[in-house]
Amino acid sequence: MRAGTVYREGVGGTDGYSSRHVVLEVTDSTGETFYLVYLHLDSIAAGLAEGGSVTQGDVIGTVGDDGATYSHLHVEFRQGSPFESASVHPLGYLPYTNTANFSSPTIDRFNRLGDKMAARLLFEAPSKLEGDLKQIEVDLFSGMTLLATRVINFNDKTTVHEGNSDTLLYRNDIGVEGYQTSNMVADGRSDLRYGILVRNLPSDCDTLVARVIDVGGIVATSASIPVPPQTPLHQPLDFEDGFMPPSGWTVVMSSSGSVPLRRLRMTRPQPMKEHTA
Repeated sequence: MRAGTVYREGVGGTDGYSSRHVVLEVTDSTGETFYLVYLHLDSIAAGLAEGGSVTQGDVIGTVGDDGATYSHLHVEFRQGSPFESASVHPLGYLPYTNTANFSSPTIDRFNRLGDKMAARLLFEAPSKLEGDLKQIEVDLFSGMTLLATRVINFNDKTTVHEGNSDTLLYRNDIGVEGYQTSNMVADGRSDLRYGILVRNLPSDCDTLVARVIDVGGIVATSASIPVPPQTPLHQPLDFEDGFMPPSGWTVVMSSSGSVPLRRLRMTRPQPMKEHTA
């Protein structure tokens, strides 16, 4: 992508990389040093060696699936350091046409466990060709008072954990989820879908407002999202007293007869209720 020198090249298990790789050290037009990381390569161009020079447009390798489950090109821009923690969004440094691609966040559900409340919000983009998500912000309000703003910024590694494990989802009680290891082409996915998870809401938090910000600075803002009452409740269900359904629940029955058992479902937008049977 730019003239520079070969910082690293090799097969999986060398230089701390799990797949065949090439890492270029280049200087941006601003004078900053970047490390361009190419992973999962099928082959490395003959004659490419650490310390050697490359020119913009040179072929440095071929796309492959080394260390991956399907063939694709994994490229990272790492600013000022060759380590993964320095990675930044490539579209901040590459030319692209920016559009209002992301929808405004909407509520999916609230969950409560004991005295702890969590929210899951949803947003999406109709085309995966413009994956320029950079930042997510969620304001927590009590009435008109702003309690806190929780932020995910993919260029700021103090706001996210590296990796795809569920144990790494949350940082500062907010996390984002989306397609991770799926082969989107083979799975026929043309869109992008995301979930924003906010846990440990303060007991006096009654409203959420979320913003999705792309690399070009376009902002999609949610409507005010009311938080259900956070007073803990306990509702025992007695399936032998003849009172069906219990207050706040609806009966869902199979219309085809293929599911013979009746099921109970909470009527939204109430939060999940603790129950015993």
